[in-house]
Amino acid sequence: LIENRCGILHGQKVVTDLKVTGYQGHDVTLLCQYINGNTEDKILQMQWTWQNESSKYEIMDFSMDHGLSLHDTFLKDRVHFRKSSLPIYEASIIIKDVKMSDQGVYSCAYTTFPSGSHTGQTSFTVLEGT
Repeated sequence: LIENRCGILHGQKVVTDLKVTGYQGHDVTLLCQYINGNTEDKILQMQWTWQNESSKYEIMDFSMDHGLSLHDTFLKDRVHFRKSSLPIYEASIIIKDVKMSDQGVYSCAYTTFPSGSHTGQTSFTVLEGT
């Protein structure tokens, strides 16, 4: 696993890895953390999406009102939050048994009130397993 960790930039709310390289058949963790500099902000929902040149899918979301929703995608049976008891500000995911088709750009987005939406992205590259 090769990671390029993103530092916290001025005003940044969502911390992700800019680039992650994983190996086919192995597991990979994609980081997503919400940094709340404004204590008045309330997290309403967080959402993971995946996209490549031709497609975009909503993978999963978590809302304070409705809980966790895993969408019916190619990742449904292989993705879960890293922590079983989810603190909403730490929403990193693990993808099990990585496939070549998992390669793409993953976005982790938080919807907050009153400051709005904040997103971080990770470019995920898959190499053949060793």
